[in-house]
Amino acid sequence: MRGTAVVRRRAVRLAGGLVLVGALGACGLEQRPPLQRSVATTIELDAVGRGRVLQGEGDDAGALRAYESGFTLPPARAKFAYFNAGVIEQNSGNTAAAESHYLAAVKLDDTFVEPIYNLGTLYRAAGRRDEAIARFKAVLDLTDRQSRPSLLNLAEMSAEAGDSASAERYRAEAAKIAPPTTAPANSGPTTTSTATSVATSVATSTTRPG
Repeated sequence: MRGTAVVRRRAVRLAGGLVLVGALGACGLEQRPPLQRSVATTIELDAVGRGRVLQGEGDDAGALRAYESGFTLPPARAKFAYFNAGVIEQNSGNTAAAESHYLAAVKLDDTFVEPIYNLGTLYRAAGRRDEAIARFKAVLDLTDRQSRPSLLNLAEMSAEAGDSASAERYRAEAAKIAPPTTAPANSGPTTTSTATSVATSVATSTTRPG
């Protein structure tokens, strides 16, 4: 998950294995196109796959139910169900549910960058400064400091605290990371997947299992 765009707050689509909410918001990134109904008729999909199909059709409520039914899948798949459910809840303003789902995803895989990043965006928006900073720094540790959204969030938070030296340092680090060549899933306040789309992988915004 490298070089994800930053976003301030926008709706997200989920598509495959995961999604995220953006930099100044949540992160998300779709690493393959949303599945269409015709695909569902030719292959057997698990709950995460069904959620992707429903998201591709614009049925967030149905997708959320599908993801919730996937919480009992094996951990390698259940983490995506929790993450994508969190993205939908975050984009709907249900932050308590989003936080719960992201924490569950991270409990299943503590190297899962997207939900960690999105937790940072949730905590920042809620004024939980120390917790937000901890999450953004955790993302930097897991990505070899290659998360532009996390660096930019930390730069802004440092500037807000009057620490101009740290703010400048984080901005300089972010400037060294080439922006994505393709439109990720977000660019404002990232959350889900940007908030953005489900992924079959990871980057944050997402990953590759899917």
